[in-house]
Amino acid sequence: MNPITFDDGVRRQLESRTPAVSLLPNLRTIVVWTKDLPLTSLFLTPRVHHLELVMHPGQVTALSSLALEVRLRSPNLRSLHLVESTSRIRNASDKAQVIDALVELLKNFQLEEFVCNWFPLSQDMLNTVLGMPKLSTVDIYAAIPDLAQAMHTHPVQEARIRNFSLCAPLLIPSSLLYIISSLHLSKLEALSITSRYGRSCNATELTGLISTLVNTCSPEHLADISIGSRCMAGAVIDFKMLKPLLEFVHLRLISLPDHPFDLTDVEIKDMAMAWPNLEELSYWKYEYMSPEGLITIVPKTSLRGLLWLATHCRKLHSLTFPFHACCGAVEDLTENEMVLGESHNLSLFNVGFSKIECVECAEEIAKFIKRVFPNLTLLAFRHGWPNTKQWEKVEELMKFS
Repeated sequence: MNPITFDDGVRRQLESRTPAVSLLPNLRTIVVWTKDLPLTSLFLTPRVHHLELVMHPGQVTALSSLALEVRLRSPNLRSLHLVESTSRIRNASDKAQVIDALVELLKNFQLEEFVCNWFPLSQDMLNTVLGMPKLSTVDIYAAIPDLAQAMHTHPVQEARIRNFSLCAPLLIPSSLLYIISSLHLSKLEALSITSRYGRSCNATELTGLISTLVNTCSPEHLADISIGSRCMAGAVIDFKMLKPLLEFVHLRLISLPDHPFDLTDVEIKDMAMAWPNLEELSYWKYEYMSPEGLITIVPKTSLRGLLWLATHCRKLHSLTFPFHACCGAVEDLTENEMVLGESHNLSLFNVGFSKIECVECAEEIAKFIKRVFPNLTLLAFRHGWPNTKQWEKVEELMKFS
C-alpha cells in the first residue's frame, strides 16, 4: 500500500468514527507522523507487527493515551520505532509522562526490533528491553552508565542480538567494553556507537575496544562497524591496532571518522586483501588528540594504496580516503597494476584533506581517478584548506576529460 495523506476534512471524519472499527484489517505496518497520531488507533489490529511513530514534544499526551491502545489492539507487535522529529522533550514533567507510558507499553510485548533515538532511555526501559528474549535489533539513545547498570542488574543470558546501535551523550570506553562483552555478541552483524558530546577514544581505549570486539564477535557474522564522536578527533590507528580485525573477512562497512589511519601502501594492500567484501570505508580526520595536544599528520598512503583498494575491494561504492599525491606518482605505477585496478564501480569518493603537492600534479591525478573510477558521481574534498585549488582543478579536469 502506498502512503496515504489526510487533509483536515478527512481527518475530522476519521476522528468521528468508532475506534473499534478497523479501517484496514489486514494492515501489517503503520508509520505515523506527528499530525496523525490521534488517528493511529483506527488502524491498530492484531495483525499489525510494525509500528513507527515520528514523535514531537507537543504529542506527549496523545502518545501516553496511544500506549494503552497499542497494547490492547496490537498485542502481536514485533517491531517498534520511536523516531525523533526536529524537536526534543525539554519539559521534565512531559519526559516523565512519556517514559512512564512507554515503560508500561514495553512490558506487554516481546519485540524483535526496538528503535528509540528520541530521548535517553531510563533504566526501567532498558531493563525491560534487554529482557526481551527475541530481541535481535536494538537502536537506542542511552547514557552509557545507565546501560551498563541495566546490564549488571538484568544480564543478557544468551546470544541473540544481530544489530546493535547506541548513541550516547558521552563516550565512556571502560563501561563500553563491559557492555559489549556482556551483550554476548557472537551473532552480531552490525555495530554502531556514536556520542553526541565529548571526546573520542585515545589509543589505549581504542586498542581495548578493538580487542573486545575481536574476542566477542564472530568473523562469520560481523559485517558493519561504525564508531565515532561528533566532536573531537580521536587516536590514530596504526597497522598493529588494526591487524586483529583483518580476520573479519565479511566486513562490508568500516566507519571510523574520528580516527586517522596511519598506514603505508603495503599495509593498505594487506587490509584490502583481507576485506574483499568491503562496500564502504570511511576515515578522514587529518588530526588526532594526544597527551601533548592536537597533532596533525600527513597520510603515508599514496596513489598506490588507493590502487590496491580498487584492485582488491571491487564492491566498494563509497570511499573516504585521505592520501598524499606527489609529482610523478602515476608514472611509478606499471600498466599491469593499472589494468588490475581500473574500471572500478566506485560512485562516491571523498578525499578529505588529501594533499596534492602542486597544481601541475592535478592533471595526472584527474586522469588516474577517471581511469580507475570511471563511474564516479561525486568527488568530495575539504574546502578552505591549502589543497583546495588543486582539488578544484582536478574536479574541473575530470568534467571535461
